[in-house]
Amino acid sequence: MRFVFALVAVAILGLSGCKRDNLAVARVLQYEVSSDEYAVVVIQQEGMTHEQARQQALQQAAQLTQDKGVRYFAIEREDQVQAVLAQKPDGISPPSSNLYYNEIQRKDFSREEELETPSNVEQSPGYRITFKIYQDNPPQNAIDSCTLVPCH
Repeated sequence: MRFVFALVAVAILGLSGCKRDNLAVARVLQYEVSSDEYAVVVIQQEGMTHEQARQQALQQAAQLTQDKGVRYFAIEREDQVQAVLAQKPDGISPPSSNLYYNEIQRKDFSREEELETPSNVEQSPGYRITFKIYQDNPPQNAIDSCTLVPCH
């Protein structure tokens, strides 16, 4: 469920990549898993290696850790993911506020579900880091966020 939420959020954000110091800067999604656990997903741009994506995810995790007012974080899980990115097609009018009408139109008066994948959907590889943040007494494997980004 959380992964689906992450993919939907990436699709909604529609962030665009940019260049900095000749390295591709990936699209990034951050979300809260629990009160002290967060996840960062870096969507890899063309030409970006898994290691570059991992480094950007670590920097984003360090920045998020500092933004939360703490200094240390410990990685709980790292994995490669596939992100589904959707772009809004041109010429789409806003949906009607009549929910009954919308349901009839969506189902085309039949009970069969639509199984086609929209043409405006793109899959991209990504790298996800799930981590916990700590103010004091971090575990032995904790990372000092100040080693990755300047401290506030």
